[in-house]
Amino acid sequence: MIKNSKPAKGTIGFVMRGLDGEHFFRVYDKDHNFVDYDITHHDLQVVIIAGNHDSPTRLEVPTPFLAAIDMTVVGQVQRKQQHIDLESLLVPLHNRQGEIAAWCLAVPFLRPNDVPRVDGASDAYLAGIDALYQQVTALAKTKRQKGQALIAM
Repeated sequence: MIKNSKPAKGTIGFVMRGLDGEHFFRVYDKDHNFVDYDITHHDLQVVIIAGNHDSPTRLEVPTPFLAAIDMTVVGQVQRKQQHIDLESLLVPLHNRQGEIAAWCLAVPFLRPNDVPRVDGASDAYLAGIDALYQQVTALAKTKRQKGQALIAM
């Protein structure tokens, strides 16, 4: 494996984990070669959420494979028995000792069908977005222990 020490800032590629368990950033360069860059944080956890131009389902397809290299993907709001699965929107972030150091509110781009219904709201979509963020934040606060941060995406 090629290991470069130059910065990869602005480069498009993939975060990967080698057979040795270490993460690296792989790009396909203009000369049609794979080039790998060291990542100095070997305990890296990556959380990916869908944006407004992403296909939520397509983004989630490789989830089982990405989970094996400490990457979490939240492409869409999941439901359990017609209720929003708030737990699926919370990702524990661990420190080097494996303890939870923070909770990531991994909320993807919210489409109208993703948000709870808010009766009587002048703009049901915006009210639903507000309600969902309040619900996820409230759940995160019940899980958070002293010294743990909350990070919203």
